[in-house]
Amino acid sequence: MNLRVKLGLIATVAMGATLLGLNPVSVTSQQTSAGVAYAATTINAKHQGMVGDGATSNNTALQDMIDKWSDNVTIHVPKGTYLFDAGNIKLHSNITFKFDKGAVFRITGGHRVNFVYPSPEAGYDGGISNVTWQNATFQGDNTSAGQSVFTQSIHHAQNVNFDKCVFDNA
Repeated sequence: MNLRVKLGLIATVAMGATLLGLNPVSVTSQQTSAGVAYAATTINAKHQGMVGDGATSNNTALQDMIDKWSDNVTIHVPKGTYLFDAGNIKLHSNITFKFDKGAVFRITGGHRVNFVYPSPEAGYDGGISNVTWQNATFQGDNTSAGQSVFTQSIHHAQNVNFDKCVFDNA
C-alpha cells in the first residue's frame, strides 16, 4: 500500500471521527531531506487532557501526552493558562510546541518545573534533538515562598529553538 493510499485511509478515519464528535489528531505528509515520506502528527493539548483554567495542575497530562506521542509530534496549545506544580517534564526528539496567542505555561508558589532534554546515548552528540517552542509564554512569580521558575535543562541537546517566546518572571 503506498503512502497516498495510507494517508487517504487516515483522512477518511479522521473525517469519520469528526462526524461522530470524536477528537481526531491531524495527520500530514512530509518529505525528509532523503526523500522518504513520513506522517507527522498534530495534537491538541486540551483534547489530550490539559486544562487551561489557571488552577488545575498539568504536569501529569503533559508528560502522558509526550510519552504517548513519541515521534514527530506537534503539540498545539490553545489559549488558556496551564498551571504546573514542581517536578520534571521529560522531552524527546522531534517535538514542536505551538502556542496560540494567550496560551501560557504558569508556575507559582516558589515551585520549579524542569523541562529535561535527556541524553539517550553517551557523548556530546548523544542528546535529543529537534525541539521547538513557538510563541510560548512561560510565566512564573516571586512570592514569600520564593521565585517560581521554568528550567530548560538542555544537556547535550541539539537543534533546540525558542521562536518568539516570552519568559515572564520565570
